[in-house]
Parts: sequence; structure tokens; C-alpha cells
Amino acid sequence: MSGAAAQAALQELPRAQVLIIGAGINGIATFRDLAMQGIDVAIVDKGDYVSGASSASS
Repeated sequence: MSGAAAQAALQELPRAQVLIIGAGINGIATFRDLAMQGIDVAIVDKGDYVSGASSASS
């Protein structure tokens, strides 16, 4: 991705006070806790939510 394309892609991202990287059980729990406190929070993951180590036991 070129610098201009990367800059354009960043402009499309939503704005939030807190960004959580990783949507495993800990990321999801942190997201929920912050959202319940009224904090503007976003979460991103490279795959499906809770699809890595969190889903290994199931």
C-alpha cells in the first residue's frame, strides 16, 4: 500500500478514545467494561472475534 493509500485508509477508520487490539476473551472483556463505563472504545482483530487461543478449548 502506498503512503497516500495508507493515509486515505486511516481517514476511514472510526475515532475512539480507546483502541483495543486483539479480540480474544481479554480484549472483549475489556471492551465491554469500558463501554459499560461510557467510554468511547473500538476493538480490532486480524481474524474473527475470539477465534484464536480463546476458542482452542472448544
